[in-house]
Amino acid sequence: QKLRIAVVGAGPAGLAFSTTAAERGHDVTLMDSAKEIGGQFNMAKIIPGKE
Repeated sequence: QKLRIAVVGAGPAGLAFSTTAAERGHDVTLMDSAKEIGGQFNMAKIIPGKE
């Protein structure tokens, strides 16, 4: 059964879930309050020494 799924939060978990649900044939809407997707990954990439 194809579902319509809304995912709130485009961090690592939200992105992984959205990808899996879409691959299984569901209609997925991904929402986040930030301008960029990625959540904590965006913070981690600006820490010095984390290249």
